[in-house]
Amino acid sequence: MSKRETIDRIRRLNPTAQPEFLATFDDADLLAYLHQLQELDRERREQELEARTDRLALVGA
Repeated sequence: MSKRETIDRIRRLNPTAQPEFLATFDDADLLAYLHQLQELDRERREQELEARTDRLALVGA
């Protein structure tokens, strides 16, 4: 993946990140940051799913 693609993916998960600022980092640092954002996004989605499942269980009880 190119540096531009990595920055674009980072900005999808963190739209407040400025591309000019991100461009100052090397590829390895950008990839590490992207992986961290992806992990946080995955955890957030799992928590949302658990909360929805809990609400459905309460409604069905």
